[in-house]
Amino acid sequence: MHVPKSIKVGASNFKVRLVPDEWEDQKDKGSFFLGQMRYGNQEIDVALRSEGKALPEASIADTFLHEVIHAVSRTYGIGLTENQTGGLAGGLLQVIRDNSLDFRKGK
Repeated sequence: MHVPKSIKVGASNFKVRLVPDEWEDQKDKGSFFLGQMRYGNQEIDVALRSEGKALPEASIADTFLHEVIHAVSRTYGIGLTENQTGGLAGGLLQVIRDNSLDFRKGK
């Protein structure tokens, strides 16, 4: 999956950054993030490595979609939980890939 450098959600343009490594949750030591959406800064970060190893492309795609769903939920006041966001990301990625869906006009 090509991860774009920015993505528009509602009226906001989110900068997307691929970062080298995961990072530790400052509130829950020992828990690590592969992605993060910062609404106020309009930024999405996606890690390329975890535990010193390159993440599979599917994990990077899932993390990116997960963070985009967080941005959509926040922008439109949906209020999805972390579990709902994770389920939607995994489910949508599977459906899109297994059915070779391409939503671009004329495709």
